[in-house]
Amino acid sequence: MGQVYLRARLDRPATIEDISRRYQLPAAVLEPAFADATRRGYLVGTDGGLRLTQRGQDEIGKVITAMRAWLAEELSDWDVDDAQLNAALGDLATRFVEESPELTPQPGLAIAGGERTAGS
Repeated sequence: MGQVYLRARLDRPATIEDISRRYQLPAAVLEPAFADATRRGYLVGTDGGLRLTQRGQDEIGKVITAMRAWLAEELSDWDVDDAQLNAALGDLATRFVEESPELTPQPGLAIAGGERTAGS
């Protein structure tokens, strides 16, 4: 589901084939997991591939919140405030995207603080 979320944020297709290429796996290996996530209401198939349902978005939101809380706890003795933490997370997200050429944002979109912005 994380790849579907990330690809949606970057206006990239989220097909099982695209995701399986990212992990260098045959699509057939991932198909059961995506079928199960669809059956459970986290994903829906569309003509363009997969997208998160509201339930899926809610679950991804919980994961993001939990990871931010964990990271904030891990960095608590570093005297880092929320703005610095958000900047660091944004930098990590940018590095992740830059290291995955197939996930480079479409022209005209930029990632700023974890949010897409037009015209950058």
